[in-house]
Amino acid sequence: MFANDQDYAYGRFLLDAASQKFVLQKIGDVHDVFSRSLLWGSLWNSVREAELAPREFIESAIRALPSETDESLAQNQLARINGGLNSYVSSDVRAGFVPGLEAMAADRMLHAPEQDFRILWYRSFRSIAETPAGREKLKEMLREKLSVPGVEIRPLDRWNMVMMLLASNDSEAGAFYESEKQRDTTGDGAKYAWIAGAVRPDAEVKQKYFDEYLHNAARPEDWIEGSLGWFNYWNQTGLTLPYLKPALDALPQMKRQRKSFFVLAWLNTFIGGQQSTEAQTQVRAFLAGDAGDADLKRKVTEVADELDRTVRIRAKYNR
Repeated sequence: MFANDQDYAYGRFLLDAASQKFVLQKIGDVHDVFSRSLLWGSLWNSVREAELAPREFIESAIRALPSETDESLAQNQLARINGGLNSYVSSDVRAGFVPGLEAMAADRMLHAPEQDFRILWYRSFRSIAETPAGREKLKEMLREKLSVPGVEIRPLDRWNMVMMLLASNDSEAGAFYESEKQRDTTGDGAKYAWIAGAVRPDAEVKQKYFDEYLHNAARPEDWIEGSLGWFNYWNQTGLTLPYLKPALDALPQMKRQRKSFFVLAWLNTFIGGQQSTEAQTQVRAFLAGDAGDADLKRKVTEVADELDRTVRIRAKYNR
């Protein structure tokens, strides 16, 4: 029995430990898509409440993906897997999952019968390709030697693949970046090229971009907002942690100079891009300070919940 069967209730209904184990093993036998979605959602909430090891969820979710026939549920599961791998597990655990997931995504983007699934798997592959084999496939697509049947690779898709190469510090990433700049000379191309530069895992690059965020009034706001997630890319927390306190200190300036939703984007990336107790300590120190805009502190409190959650999960399951 599932307490929230048919989703009649409004609340968070988590499974007990025995039920979690049973569902993780048997969810493939649940043929009703809605029931399957509810159960996966409950399991993911258990991960986020630190009541289920992220590794167990990811392992079961990956195992179930090849037989998942509902596009929306598959998309949700891929997002949860990616989020768990990026934020909740250790680098060793991640390294154990990524090659297999990468290979599955590469196969499904080429051979899934439905075009919508090929698009879904292509986007998933693009977001997780980081092994040498995965990066080589990205390069083949950029060279137009590999294509996804029935899927048009648009300029932004190409830039996203270049950004993945840059984020992984691939030895050929710089050459592909320069080639793409020459290929895409449109206004959007200039924007994407600037955004892409923010993901370079280089301390001098990070300093340059952060200085621009604060001091270059001529840089369009949508360019800056588009770059924030790449600047704070999940695998570069060592480079971006030094900018957390300056980013918090700059909040009054952001509130004065930027549009209303920009502040949340700023916080979601600079706080949400961190995973450590050191980052958590800096955020709590900011909130404990006597000075500061009460509205901004409320926004920080809201966003800090995800960092607190991440630290709690990693402390419990990554010892």
